[in-house]
Amino acid sequence: MKSLCSILLFVSLSLAVIGQTGARCGAMTTKGTPCKNRVKSEGLKCHHHAGNETLNGSLSANGQGKIIYTCGAETLKGTPCKRRVKIQGAKCFSHN
Repeated sequence: MKSLCSILLFVSLSLAVIGQTGARCGAMTTKGTPCKNRVKSEGLKCHHHAGNETLNGSLSANGQGKIIYTCGAETLKGTPCKRRVKIQGAKCFSHN
């Protein structure tokens, strides 16, 4: 009887944990694995990956409707500048 109670308790706890998985970020990390951070709903990105898709005035990655403009000029490394600007097409103070 004691072992049956233990098994039932284990199964019920396992099901409770499975039901709490929630939505995950899923963006690729630098190691090439999907990010496991929790987000409020499916399709959103965590705070680490939300800014990666906001270059040159696209909607924010979390779909909040707020438009974020970035400089986008080429840096010395050859990557686009990620500094925010107020006007679309404008350059930051480093790239004027």
